[in-house]
Amino acid sequence: GDYIVINLDTVDGDHIQQVFNHVRIEVSTERMAAWMKKLIEGAKVGDVLHGVSEAEQEEFKPKNVRITILKADEAVLPPIDDEFAKKVGASDVAHMRQSVSDLLNKQTDDQVHNALREQVNDFLIAQYAFDLPQSLIETEKKHRMNQFMQNQKVKMSQEEKKDLEDRCAAESEQAVRLFYLSRQIVKSAKIPVTHQEVQNAAISLYQSRGQDIQTDQMPKEVYALALSKVILAKAQDFVMKKA
Repeated sequence: GDYIVINLDTVDGDHIQQVFNHVRIEVSTERMAAWMKKLIEGAKVGDVLHGVSEAEQEEFKPKNVRITILKADEAVLPPIDDEFAKKVGASDVAHMRQSVSDLLNKQTDDQVHNALREQVNDFLIAQYAFDLPQSLIETEKKHRMNQFMQNQKVKMSQEEKKDLEDRCAAESEQAVRLFYLSRQIVKSAKIPVTHQEVQNAAISLYQSRGQDIQTDQMPKEVYALALSKVILAKAQDFVMKKA
């Protein structure tokens, strides 16, 4: 029944990928997966828990996970009435409930789709091996390292820096490999990629950071990243459709 704030990461050997960052969740059967509830119950703030996600859907694969409990809250909830509904932009309680239901369904659909996209990535990486120029991987690694260090607010130990470098190197190789694979899929299948799609993806990148920018002021690097994202998404969708 408590509300806790957690970080959730997937752990694959030395590769750690963040899934949730500072997410508040209710410890209950209705709001939490059974495997997570079992892992969380009895723990305390500051604990770092290791377990295995147990997916109910057949298309999800179990993954090793790490949960860090950052905070515990006791919620004081307001009465659910029309006055409250209006404060959150709904006309009444019924409208608010429908809006929340629609949002949760969309989020669930997105999570399923994203999980399938990750499986497409894993399949392509495992199925199609080819050599890559090390210079491309190094360039991507430096870019990722610089981005991380710009956002990093605490000092890292040498061991943490080494772990970060190893993680960035692995992620960089996979990203470059997926770029070439997805580009080849889009080219072979003659899948169109429009300027508008790339521009919309570039705008979304800024919006995800809480920023607004005029399209004519966007750096070329942002358009290049947006193009890669669009091509990868189209390749993933093509593979899923054919699978």
